Amino acid sequence: MNSISGLIDLAAQGATGMKTGFSETLDSQLGKIWNNTATALKQIALEGRKKDDKDANLGDDEYLEAHPERRPVVVIDNFLHKSQEGNVVYDKIAE
Repeated sequence: MNSISGLIDLAAQGATGMKTGFSETLDSQLGKIWNNTATALKQIALEGRKKDDKDANLGDDEYLEAHPERRPVVVIDNFLHKSQEGNVVYDKIAE
């Protein structure tokens, strides 16, 4: 099954020029989702930052360290009540 999805992925990449992700593992797909989410949350946290602030010389990470109130908070409901089947998702969230 994995080789079939790999062939489909290769054919789609040849036709469109982009990877479709059919042959990616769940672990790598979740990693991409979490990285995109982290990037979006960081952009949201830095939205109100101005170039003429007194902390304008700080990098993005240093700015967020200096202003923890700017960091968004994500609440995952029922995280401690995880099921036995979806451990990969919960492990990736914990990472």
